[in-house]
Amino acid sequence: MSYSVAVEFRDTNADGQQEAIISRYNNGYAKNLNPDVVVTAYANPEGVYEQLDGVDDVEGNDGVDENDAFTYSVAAELASKLVGLSSVGGGRLYSFILISAERKAHEEKPAEVTVNFFNTSNTDLSQPDAIVTLKLNDTGSYKVLEPSQGNGKFELDADGDGDSDANDKWILARIVTSFVSMRNFAK
Repeated sequence: MSYSVAVEFRDTNADGQQEAIISRYNNGYAKNLNPDVVVTAYANPEGVYEQLDGVDDVEGNDGVDENDAFTYSVAAELASKLVGLSSVGGGRLYSFILISAERKAHEEKPAEVTVNFFNTSNTDLSQPDAIVTLKLNDTGSYKVLEPSQGNGKFELDADGDGDSDANDKWILARIVTSFVSMRNFAK
């Protein structure tokens, strides 16, 4: 069984700021499937996601507390680091990311996690515009796998600095680590 988290940035309340909409699918994403949890994270004027609606007990300790809110806040912050998803710079390239992994025991980190990116013009969530796979290494950290398609090189500019390098891979690894922390507590 799979587990998925979707992150989308859009202005939900017409205040001119893009909120992070985090949707959790405890049994994997499927078209027309309602998420199990939807959290909206609102950024302050400095771009820090500190106000949240819809926070659930992501830790699984029978109560919503500041740690649960912090987990979603961190997820929104990390996803916003992807310049293509935020309103930073010259505009958005991607409007939506979908992070998925096969679900095994709650205590076990998934061996591989896939991050699908969807361009702003793409409304078909079954056809991502870019796919990045991260694999769990021997030290327990996630590492970006070089793609087997195209020229075989990693070419996703996650931070918008004009190149694809270790910083971009680090951002993706941090997003996946945050995703896995939510996955471990999903019922």
